[in-house]
Amino acid sequence: MLSIRPKTSLLAMNRASEQDDEASPLGSAIRHRAVPWRQIGDKIVVARPVDGAPVVLAPTAAVVWRGLDDWTGEDGLDLRLAQIFPDIAASERESARSQILVALADDGLLERG
Repeated sequence: MLSIRPKTSLLAMNRASEQDDEASPLGSAIRHRAVPWRQIGDKIVVARPVDGAPVVLAPTAAVVWRGLDDWTGEDGLDLRLAQIFPDIAASERESARSQILVALADDGLLERG
């Protein structure tokens, strides 16, 4: 599951239940353009728009974040995750991607297309 801490969200790919992509509430999304961010190693730190609190994106969430700069859809994100994490089952990658997108949206870090 995703590990969320006050003022810092640690988003990681862990085993989670499979979710139905057809029911995705996010539709087409892009990372929020007004949010400052920095890459630190294989993680990314972004400032939450509401309060400026740092949100630390673990490597899997960082892959998703970088993929959102060009309106990449869920299929494109799944392809990128498969290329980077080929040993992880497709259902686990899809579930992690879905959870990451929800967490990013909850933190106000996405814009809808």
